Amino acid sequence: NGQLEHNSKVVANEFNNFFLNIVKNLEFVDNVPANFSELKYKSYFTENDQARSMFLEPVYTEEIIAAINSLKNNTSPGIDQISSFILKKVTPEIVNLLLY
Repeated sequence: NGQLEHNSKVVANEFNNFFLNIVKNLEFVDNVPANFSELKYKSYFTENDQARSMFLEPVYTEEIIAAINSLKNNTSPGIDQISSFILKKVTPEIVNLLLY
């Protein structure tokens, strides 16, 4: 809606809703295992909505920095045209943005 949201629960719920809606619009190829209907994955969830939800844990600055620092040192960019070399250089400037 163009508004900046600071409540992490609201942000997490919006991400959840977004990804749930994306999945509804995907076209799946028919490569489902023959025994798919026998799988008991829903028994691992306590509520009906949990089978369709994703749960996000808080991420800490140190974890993001460690993940970025663990990238291979190279200057060739990925599909986003940002190399790990550049990403490592700008980490102090962007790490707080990556927390959300």
